[in-house]
Amino acid sequence: MCFNGIVYVRRVGKQKLTLGVSGMLWQSSVVLYDQETRSLWSHILGQAKAGPLRGTRLRQIPSVITTWKRWKQAHPQTTVGYLPPTAKRFRRQFLQVPRRVFVIALRRGKAARAWSLRDLALRQDPCLNETWQGEPLVVVLDPKSYTARVFSRCVGSRVLEFYWQGERWLDRQSGTGWDPVTGRGLEGPLRGAQLRQLEGFLSYSRIWAQFHPQSQFWPPGWNPAQETPP
Repeated sequence: MCFNGIVYVRRVGKQKLTLGVSGMLWQSSVVLYDQETRSLWSHILGQAKAGPLRGTRLRQIPSVITTWKRWKQAHPQTTVGYLPPTAKRFRRQFLQVPRRVFVIALRRGKAARAWSLRDLALRQDPCLNETWQGEPLVVVLDPKSYTARVFSRCVGSRVLEFYWQGERWLDRQSGTGWDPVTGRGLEGPLRGAQLRQLEGFLSYSRIWAQFHPQSQFWPPGWNPAQETPP
């Protein structure tokens, strides 16, 4: 319903939770429950909204939605749990829809920011070098797999600026070629270096705006909460 791909640590204090789908909805989004306390959780917020753990937040960790082919290229030893509800594969065509339906988004406490994938895909250079909450970061969309990622732009004491040149994703400071899906240096002076992955995740833009009304949006001046659903 929300097209979210989010991964949380399911430990709260010393307790390891077993989470499942409650069958209920809250603001058109899935409500989870944990078997241990029967608390009810918002899947998009990672927060218990009712029950003994009310107010508790699960820690989010970086994750990615990409094609199996692209993931397998980067991680050839991967094993996979295949539990499809309907579609048999992730298709890049999910972005070929009217309006700015999808965003890749970040949150830090009460602060939130989201970038339109539709507008990012329309750019000649589908990456954005930004500083948010005091951290230099880059939002990048891999044109081949339509994989969106958010990375820190810091490598050691250096702050890098990224751009696309043809089919290569490079930084201006060293000329290193990077993998836009894994954030790993592939060729050049910083080969083997790893950009730190940030906890960006995909969401329908209106759902993100609904749960994060204080969110900043890119492009500037755009607010999906004010748009008519497609």
